[in-house]
Amino acid sequence: MPLRRSGAFSEVYTCILRESGEQRAVKRIAKKMMQTNVGGKRVIDLTPIEQEVSLQRECCAGAENIVKIFDVYDSGPVVDIVLEPMKKDDLFDAIENVYYPEDGNIDYADCRYSELAASRLVKQVIAAVGACHEQQVCHRDLKPENILVHTYISDQEPVVKLCDFGLATKVTPGVG
Repeated sequence: MPLRRSGAFSEVYTCILRESGEQRAVKRIAKKMMQTNVGGKRVIDLTPIEQEVSLQRECCAGAENIVKIFDVYDSGPVVDIVLEPMKKDDLFDAIENVYYPEDGNIDYADCRYSELAASRLVKQVIAAVGACHEQQVCHRDLKPENILVHTYISDQEPVVKLCDFGLATKVTPGVG
């Protein structure tokens, strides 16, 4: 599987389903990263992964702008979370690419991210956050690297999806 992205606790690969030929993303989390001390012993606690998967699945039910989880596999030293595939870019890269063309010839007079494109993008992010809040879930890690490009409507208009619910938590309205 080709590596697409890597983070502090996981790596994301691209895979192809044998039966259908469809592309998927696989977020691979090494269990050794989930070690904690319990009574002086090092044990692996998969609760944070289970919570991440549960909350992301809850939030994406009916939400277009949250990365969907297809399956989870606990396979020996790793946990694999099978996700819908995204382009390689996150939001930071997508915006940067508008300003820095591949040929490297930057004409700052032509490098504009239109207000219309920005407003459409923000609307998508707000829709994703709204879907979380409808389920009483607080994402707690909103940043451009956790907003992935799914596809492009045009050069300046990505369709984006929220990912990485590792820090997300359930909240009780009126408490805290």
